[in-house]
Amino acid sequence: MLEEQGPLRCVARCDLPSRGGDRSAERDLEQFLASAPRADFAALSSVVEPELGRLWQDRISAPSRLPADWNLDPGLENRTREPARVGRDRLFAARGALELAESSCVVVNVGTAMTVDAVLDLERAHAGAARSGTHPAEGLGWRRGAFLGGAIAPGPWMMARALGAGAAQLFAVDPEADPPALGLDSEQAMRAGVGLGLRGAARELVNEVGRAAHFVDPTVVLAGGARHFVLRAFEQRRATQCPDLVHLGLCAAVLESAGRPRPAAFGLP
Repeated sequence: MLEEQGPLRCVARCDLPSRGGDRSAERDLEQFLASAPRADFAALSSVVEPELGRLWQDRISAPSRLPADWNLDPGLENRTREPARVGRDRLFAARGALELAESSCVVVNVGTAMTVDAVLDLERAHAGAARSGTHPAEGLGWRRGAFLGGAIAPGPWMMARALGAGAAQLFAVDPEADPPALGLDSEQAMRAGVGLGLRGAARELVNEVGRAAHFVDPTVVLAGGARHFVLRAFEQRRATQCPDLVHLGLCAAVLESAGRPRPAAFGLP
């Protein structure tokens, strides 16, 4: 929801499973849509199973006949080798991070997997240079950016499952964000390896991705439900958290595509 002069804020949330086959999830979604505040437009960024994504589209659009765009353009140049294979969640998170940081940044999104991506602010990169052509966002105040790519690593639960399944003498553990480094038994040792290993991996990936992108001290934007696992890795860096970063990117793309100017206070509190 976008207030007239205020920041974007989340007014309703419904958490659903990422795999199909659960009828209760369909009921949960229908109840959520029936009770959620009135919407003017629907957009979707999904990396779930295609059949489940189509089901969500049907459930969202059928009752209300909302204007919708299921293939919304994130509004970024995609400079990767295979643009069509980049997850849309990564692209919309990158767009949200660009609008939030208002500069080139490195996005760390920690969930099932951990992605670390570089986003180039073209406005600053091209400052003082002659422009060719007119960008659709010209005059609306939206940031112009490019998605440069990045790294994908296991998230904490994926890492813990792989560790438990990959060795005969190990077992599944629930990962912790700040475990003691000196594990006094196998369970503690595995938690230390997962929790502290992920933190170290995030720090190193941000350093190397930023260096490869030729960024100088970029802002780090942290997102995802497991971002607390890596917070301490960036205590000495310019870092900001955004729990709804993908949604922020979606909102930016929707407003820009509608020809609306960028609000002065665009961001999630």
